[in-house]
Amino acid sequence: MRERPPGLYAAALTALAGAALTAVAGCSGGPAEPAAGGRTRITVADLPPTTQQNVRQQFLNQVAAFEKANPDIDIEPRESKWEAKTFATRLAGGQVETVFQVPLTEPQGLIKRGQVADISGEVSALPHAATFDKRALAPATDQAGRIYGLPTSQFALGLVYNRQLFDKAGLDVAKPPTTWDEVRAAAKTITDKTGVPGFGVPATNNTGGWIFTTMTYTYGGRVQQDSGGKAVATLDTEQSRAVLGLLKGMRWTDGSMGTQHLRNAADLAKNFAAGKVAMMIATPSSYTEFATQFGGAAEVFGMAALPSAGTPATLLGGKVAVVSPKATAAERGRRGEVDRLLLPQAAIRHQGRGDGRRRQGRRRRPCRLPLRLPVRPRGRGPRPASRARARQRAGRQLRAVREGRGRPGVRHRACRRGPGHVRGAGHSGAGDPDARGRRAGRGAAQGPGQGRRRAGSGPAVTAGRERR
Repeated sequence: MRERPPGLYAAALTALAGAALTAVAGCSGGPAEPAAGGRTRITVADLPPTTQQNVRQQFLNQVAAFEKANPDIDIEPRESKWEAKTFATRLAGGQVETVFQVPLTEPQGLIKRGQVADISGEVSALPHAATFDKRALAPATDQAGRIYGLPTSQFALGLVYNRQLFDKAGLDVAKPPTTWDEVRAAAKTITDKTGVPGFGVPATNNTGGWIFTTMTYTYGGRVQQDSGGKAVATLDTEQSRAVLGLLKGMRWTDGSMGTQHLRNAADLAKNFAAGKVAMMIATPSSYTEFATQFGGAAEVFGMAALPSAGTPATLLGGKVAVVSPKATAAERGRRGEVDRLLLPQAAIRHQGRGDGRRRQGRRRRPCRLPLRLPVRPRGRGPRPASRARARQRAGRQLRAVREGRGRPGVRHRACRRGPGHVRGAGHSGAGDPDARGRRAGRGAAQGPGQGRRRAGSGPAVTAGRERR
């Protein structure tokens, strides 16, 4: 249940780096770091790990393109990322990067505490500033209209289904369920005719509450409300009981949910890719993991709007790139030119061909997935003991790109497809034993609780207050 396209995030980071010489200063705890030849060094977070070489290379290519357009700036990408348990300590200790990414729910608190920079002037100078969707910018905008960040991704939960299993069960793959009653009926049919659980939900690592909240919205309910300025839980409601009743009936009456329920979102995604679950609640970006990490076929993956029980709704989330508040007036004046391709497309309205629409790149033989498909697959990044080595590897790769020696893909260490095969976007890495080992047991990069809000069916999108 992640939502971040690595290339798009790199684009937003580099755009912010230009706007944010404004606020930059190496790390958030000190002044900008001078680089060789009088250049300024800016650190950025969320460099994809080496286990995801294709998206990592895409990230580094974006960095190199920005540096070419801004020769007085050096970008230093790092593999660190936002984590709820460590972020506050890292921020207080000045250990976060110049440009870093936080969940959709975090910017308002950071703005009130003065922990991120006001980049309103720099954002207004961007070529597509007039086309930014105000709803996308809202999480990083204060009451006075000042902008403190740019969205790098936004997602909405929906129904992911296995088209192949639908076909085997005699269901119309072009007409997925639109109501929970239809989901229940389809799940029972699939189980009866194929023996595969028709529907699955995650339960551990707080994911159970996440899905429960989402489904409650579609019944017209809420799991908490404001009362006298305080948040009060409203769990014992007709809508909440209806959700639990549905799941109970599917599990114990229909037998269409299997018997294994102590799993998290990563476990469920793996089961879905293996054809062991026919339907689940997930984000559109789960396709990237399905295809790149688990080697799933594109024709098997189906995506539909979240079913409802009379109230069309879903749960929104996403990420926002923000900038360190340490900056001087002189640094603010050195924004430089930012190529239009580096703008954060997640915040741009789709007004026609080319306005924020992401195009699929050329396919690299024999891989079967477009180069620019969305998000970085799950990965926790390097362990603390190996971060220095990871940073050194990133530096070497970036230097190779700067010197024209970088390649869009890397050869497998032990590829069964032959020594001439190039690993590009979309390859599951089946021939790389190291990648296989590192992939095992990865957690979700964007998990429950990281940037959630409620969305209705109308054009106005309002933020919900539910937090896990």
